[in-house]
Amino acid sequence: MTKTKQIGTFNKAMVALRKGLTITRPCWKDNSYWYLGIDEIIFYSGGDKATIHLNQIQANDWEVYEKPKPKKETPIKPKDKPMDTHVCYKCGQGFEKSGDLKKTIHHAIPRCLKPKHNIKIPVHRKCHEKINDTFIPKNKLEKIKKLLNEVE
Repeated sequence: MTKTKQIGTFNKAMVALRKGLTITRPCWKDNSYWYLGIDEIIFYSGGDKATIHLNQIQANDWEVYEKPKPKKETPIKPKDKPMDTHVCYKCGQGFEKSGDLKKTIHHAIPRCLKPKHNIKIPVHRKCHEKINDTFIPKNKLEKIKKLLNEVE
């Protein structure tokens, strides 16, 4: 449920808007509110310009709307979710003895960074290449290796 604070008249609601707050009314749908944009234009929560009706100006039930805080997701620890080593972690298909569907091991933290602990993830050769290209392009990986060698 969304938290609100009663403020009363439309004039008080305008003061709240000018302070950067969002406003709503109890008769509106959940998570519906107005906010003040550039040049004091009022917008709906969805981003469209608001249309103000006479009954809204006359209403005395305006409230400050507090957006609900997103729930923090608990990260899944490897021990919480056992990894199936018989299928590719990325695409879910089984492994073959050779070719693009051959089983390889992806290190979640690049080995060149010399981590104390690492998570090893079973993936197909083709999926492994996609993961590495997505997260650490080869030219950046080479730069990281070079920097590490300079530090040592």
